[in-house]
Amino acid sequence: MKIGDLVTWCPPSEFEPEENMGIIVDGPRVGTAGEEKTTSYQIAWFQAKETYWHNDDNLRLYSEASN
Repeated sequence: MKIGDLVTWCPPSEFEPEENMGIIVDGPRVGTAGEEKTTSYQIAWFQAKETYWHNDDNLRLYSEASN
């Protein structure tokens, strides 16, 4: 995943993917959760109109940005 990619929340919710869609605006950021390494991305969520950092295992790639 990279900046500009469209993502949805994973696991899927009861909502349509478009209702849980956002765009990656920053990252990847490598860190740890306890002793486990994690990679996170900052997502601008369209519906929520908010921006949050999420681990990549909570995101599903919907569409890749072109270069």
